[in-house]
Formats: sequence, structure tokens, C-alpha cells
Amino acid sequence: MPRPVKQTPRRKKKTVKKTSPKSTGFESKLKRIDEDTGGMRFALYGLSGSGKTTVYSTFPKPLLSILSSGCMKPGELKSIDTPENRKTITKLNVKDSSELSEVAEYQRKTGTFATIVVDHLTGLQDQVMKEILGLEELPAQGSWGMAAREDWQTVGLQVKERLREILNLDCKTVLIAQQRTFQGENDGEVLTPLVGPGVTPSIAGWVNHVCDYVCQTYKKQKTITKTIKTRKGEKKKEIEVPGVTYCLRTMPDATYQTKFRVPKEYKQPEMIIDPDYSKIMQVINGEYEC
Repeated sequence: MPRPVKQTPRRKKKTVKKTSPKSTGFESKLKRIDEDTGGMRFALYGLSGSGKTTVYSTFPKPLLSILSSGCMKPGELKSIDTPENRKTITKLNVKDSSELSEVAEYQRKTGTFATIVVDHLTGLQDQVMKEILGLEELPAQGSWGMAAREDWQTVGLQVKERLREILNLDCKTVLIAQQRTFQGENDGEVLTPLVGPGVTPSIAGWVNHVCDYVCQTYKKQKTITKTIKTRKGEKKKEIEVPGVTYCLRTMPDATYQTKFRVPKEYKQPEMIIDPDYSKIMQVINGEYEC
């Protein structure tokens, strides 16, 4: 009788669990370009009396105005001292640049303010220079000769560090500066001047880079449009009248440092007449009627 063949039991196939690769957390960092990535950063510069304070007083409230006037007693808010603004605008007279760090820490913890303004950068630069040189006050007519090159470099680094803390906050931030004319670049024929924020070229260049919107405030002669009759018919003509018109320069310019980060297809005016926050937002959203 033949011996029965011993059958080897079939081995069960091991079920291999498909495991997804371990998440590194990288995907969570990817964001759509329309997602909010922080606050909006504005820089406004212009001559004294050109409307900088009036413009930023229209920004969302509550608003904190950090006043840094260098050697002078702050008086910037006199032009907006109204009963309504007293309820919604708070001021802080900075006597030490480290107070900007305190503001940033307070805002991160409480989120109290919708807008924080540093008014103005020229005064903040003077404040930092006083701290570095150990002076109570700076000379009324400051000059490059009052400090060594290394001191000016240190001033630039410290001002940027103080401002970076404010600009990184999740609220709208506005940097105010006086106006200054810089020596421009030589295009091979003429040396063109460049007008921008009244701080050192290093700080001015940095501000223009990190801010989303850089605008110049200025005044021009007020005019009205009149229709006059000529031999060929009626013609419209601009007539100068007493008074001034306040303007905000927004369009890129060969002389004035201006910038508006908006899509190319959006209509962008050369200037905004009687500017305020609502008109600025119309330009940003592509809704401004030129």
C-alpha cells in the first residue's frame, strides 16, 4: 500500500498593511496665496503738514499712536484731537526705544488694537542714537559728524529690530516718516534725485522692502473745472482757486519711493484725492474708480 503523500500546509500570506509615510508637518505649512498671512504694513511719508496724521487717523480702531518725536515734545495729534478720536485713539509717548518691545508683547497677549502707528521714524532714529551715544538730547541740527560710522550702523540695526517686532503683529501697522531727498542713481546722463522716508538710506531701503504699501502725502493747489466758451465751442479748463488739495501718491514713480502691492490688472490711480482708509482699501481691492 503506497504511503500517503504528506501535504505541506499552505502558508498564509502575510497581509502587509499599507502605511502612509510619516507626516513631517510640511503640508500644514503650505498655504493658499489668498490666506491671511498677517497684518497689513503701511508706510506714509511726506513734508510736515501734508496730511500724514489725518490719513492714519481714519484707519481701523482701536488705534495706538506711538509718538517718538526725537528731541521735541510730541504735538502730532493736535490735528486730529476731536471728541470722537479721543474715544478710539490712544497715544504712547516713547522715551526709550525698548518700549516698542513692550507694545509688541502687550498686543500679542491681548490683541487690543486694530491698528498700531509709529509716528515718526525720524524721531525713533534720533531716540536710538541718543541711547547709543549716551546723550540726554541730540544737537538741534544733527549731522553725520556727531557719530562714528559704526554708531550709525548700530542705529540702523536697532531701529530695524524695534520696528520688526511691531510689523510682525497680526494687526494693521503704519510707519510714519518725514520726507527726505536722497542722491539718486546716475543713469549715464544725469544724476536723478530720489525722495523717500526721512531716515538713513539703510533704514529707508529696508522700510520700502518690508512694507506692502509705501505712499507719499503732499499738497497741491486747489482747482475747479469750469466750462468756457471759445470760437470753436465750449471747452473745459482747470482754474486755480484759494486753498489746497491733500493727496496721497500711490503709483510707482521714478523720483518718489512709492509702492502698492496689488495685481497688475487692478486700476491704480496716480494719486488719491483727500485720502482716507476706505479709499486706500478700494485701491487694494481693485475697486477704485480712476
